[in-house]
Amino acid sequence: MGLPRSGTTLLAAMLGAHSQIASGAETLFFPRLAEADQARVLDPKTWPVAGVDFVMSLRLADASVAQLFEQERADVERFLAARSPSVAALLESLTAARAASRGKRRWAEKTPRHILFADRIWEAWPDARLIRIVRDPRDVALSLTRVPFGTADLDVNLFEIARHERLTRRLFTGEDRALTVRFEDLLGEPAATLGRVCEFLGEAFEPEMLARAGAGELVAGHEWWKSGSTGPLDASRAGAWQGELSAEDRKLAALVCRDYLRAFGYAGSREPRRMVAVVTRGELTSRKDADLVLGLARRDAAAADPIVRSPAAIARHRTVLFYGPLRQLGVDLGRGRLQRSASLVRLGLDLAARRMRGRPAGWLRHGSEVTAPETPADLVAAALVQRLGRRIESGQLDRLFGSGAAGGQSR
Repeated sequence: MGLPRSGTTLLAAMLGAHSQIASGAETLFFPRLAEADQARVLDPKTWPVAGVDFVMSLRLADASVAQLFEQERADVERFLAARSPSVAALLESLTAARAASRGKRRWAEKTPRHILFADRIWEAWPDARLIRIVRDPRDVALSLTRVPFGTADLDVNLFEIARHERLTRRLFTGEDRALTVRFEDLLGEPAATLGRVCEFLGEAFEPEMLARAGAGELVAGHEWWKSGSTGPLDASRAGAWQGELSAEDRKLAALVCRDYLRAFGYAGSREPRRMVAVVTRGELTSRKDADLVLGLARRDAAAADPIVRSPAAIARHRTVLFYGPLRQLGVDLGRGRLQRSASLVRLGLDLAARRMRGRPAGWLRHGSEVTAPETPADLVAAALVQRLGRRIESGQLDRLFGSGAAGGQSR
């Protein structure tokens, strides 16, 4: 699992060449299960028919996933009829069945976006071993501009990579059931890297893994972008960004993906010159937040991490941006009437002082009012921001920093 264009297919092909491990095409299993009525699929009253229907509905573009695993409807029905209703049984009707047909005792499944479902995977298979493969985010962003499921906007790809790392960071921190390998190491030192993978899996490394026999079975007919996983290993695929990204793109990548670069040992990360206290209800991990994150990065700025919410924390930052619907900005005013009253006083004094200094807090409207109940304190906070802050449109982020902000620090 990992980001698309990070080497997941290559690693799956190498694992599938092991004498005891069977790999197959992507299943998109957990994303599709999340879209389905799981209670109905696993209802004992309709099992296995509803389960068979779900498995047979899985597709990669026009290709049937079951057929890519060489399973017909009757095969899936026989498999599920012999099992109790469960998430594990559904997927294993493809993966375990394929392994059994090849005389192998273990199976590997490769769907990049399953990294977002690690908790669900461990719920179904508590002892499952997860292997995350990472690649230099600048190469990933560049590669995503050239495939149909990416975007031609390099900046947006960089945001998505940084967002992805933030969403999955928790799942792989201190987890002994998960291993992270780098694509560059897999290309440059394949035997040593696979040796580490096999040790993690409790298997012996086999030289045949380097040859990747049968790798073509992992690729559906329309997936032309996966041709590199079946050909000779090409170390030149690592670091291609160095000859293709402009100086401006490199600078942006170094800031937007700075946590990713540092976490996985890639050079070139860069800290922003200014930090902005972004006050918002959630985290900046939605695709809708790309304009804000990239807009700040182009101004050599970034949102403070963690997200700022209390008036005391807001007051410690030089630059503040309230981000969201006016009456539901996510300001944490505390509990109890006295604490909320004190918080409102502190917020009001801070906003007034900023306005007097000529650097008022900004407010960038984002999204629509949600249905959560509003308290009187929330309404007062909204009124303070509206009266003492400055309304900013998405293309006006320069107004946050003032005329003398170019060389200043944020705190």
